[in-house]
Amino acid sequence: MKSELKLLNQREVASGFGVSTNAFRNWDMPSVSRNGRERLYDAGVCMYVRIGQRVAEGRKLDTSGPIGQFALGFASARQNNGTLDSAEVNPYLALADRVGFHRNSALIALGDAGAALGVIIRVG
Repeated sequence: MKSELKLLNQREVASGFGVSTNAFRNWDMPSVSRNGRERLYDAGVCMYVRIGQRVAEGRKLDTSGPIGQFALGFASARQNNGTLDSAEVNPYLALADRVGFHRNSALIALGDAGAALGVIIRVG
């Protein structure tokens, strides 16, 4: 049986990061869906976006919004000895799809992130 995706509201994700909801809101995280007025988030995607934001700040890299930050965070966290193989790219694409990033845009962003970090991406 496939496990159901657990989405969290802004307050829950902010609490998990140990920040206020205002600080979380300023991070401009992509939401997965809405339940009325409430936005719902995937904690895994938020984690990678935040890592990407921190890496971009530290290396003074220009990222193209949340999709670029997501790709940068994923590449920096999941790379092994300077490479990402297809076993790592498939989960990346699944997470990107959850928040509505187009597959081709997500792959381009991952390629850009790999180039910025010096990470070789092997697909196929």
